[in-house]
Amino acid sequence: MKNMIFKKQILIIALLALIIMAAVPVQAQTITMANPDATMERDILVFQTNVTHVWEYGLYNTTSIITLDTDYSYIFVLKPQYTNPLDEPVTWVESVFSYVGTNILPIMIIMFLIGLLTLRRR
Repeated sequence: MKNMIFKKQILIIALLALIIMAAVPVQAQTITMANPDATMERDILVFQTNVTHVWEYGLYNTTSIITLDTDYSYIFVLKPQYTNPLDEPVTWVESVFSYVGTNILPIMIIMFLIGLLTLRRR
């Protein structure tokens, strides 16, 4: 009987601790990000917001350390990376081969279905 009461007390204490940890506000003043794609760095646009306004806080890359003001909220947006085939043809070809290598099965299925549709129309 004492063992059951002790387990209930531990369960109640653990539950209260979880509720308190979830309710306590977290203040991050410095953010460090890892580069998920080692082949290229990604640019991150950081917008600072309050209740009525949104303004650009800065442009960072994935290896930057960002220092934030805890009085505001922030929005993080990954800036898309575009390559122009006329400016950098080697980079463009590498990205096309990378895309095709990653998505070869869906491309082959789509090509097979298009082939079936064109054969049926003859």
